[in-house]
Amino acid sequence: VPDEDYVTCVRLRLGAPIIDDAVVCHRCAAAILDRSCKHALCCSLGEATKAHNKVRDDVLRLVHIADSSAVTEIQGLIPDAPSLRPADIFTEAAVPGCQAAMDIGISSPDATGAGDGCCEAMYQAKTSKYEEFLPNLTQQGIRYKPKILSCYGRWHLDSMLTLEAIAKRAARKRGF
Repeated sequence: VPDEDYVTCVRLRLGAPIIDDAVVCHRCAAAILDRSCKHALCCSLGEATKAHNKVRDDVLRLVHIADSSAVTEIQGLIPDAPSLRPADIFTEAAVPGCQAAMDIGISSPDATGAGDGCCEAMYQAKTSKYEEFLPNLTQQGIRYKPKILSCYGRWHLDSMLTLEAIAKRAARKRGF
């Protein structure tokens, strides 16, 4: 990480001022960007999509070591709602004995509804979004697995456990 970016990241994490005065957000023109710029972590949809895709691709690199057939953005997993894509990564490496639809999510503790735990809040939101379709996925031998991390890099506990299981499977496959 370049020095300038590292300093900005530390300032964001500590809540230290990034800008001299609060201003109206240039992206949404509806919110005030306070001196610590926390709103920027919730508003920047284009950048958020880039970060989401980078995390997806980084996780996919690990998954490919354990399961070379893993794919991204698979469509048609839910016959009753074929346009839904619950699998940023579709793999057999995440859950022993079945396929998994891994849905990446990045949350901010400053987001609306984040409560005391932004990772848990997003985990619950994603699970609720697909709740009515979970029996259909289960019948197909597919487990829905949200993979959630905060914008500061902390993984949800279930996500960490799944990533550890994938890493162990990859290590066994490579003889490590």
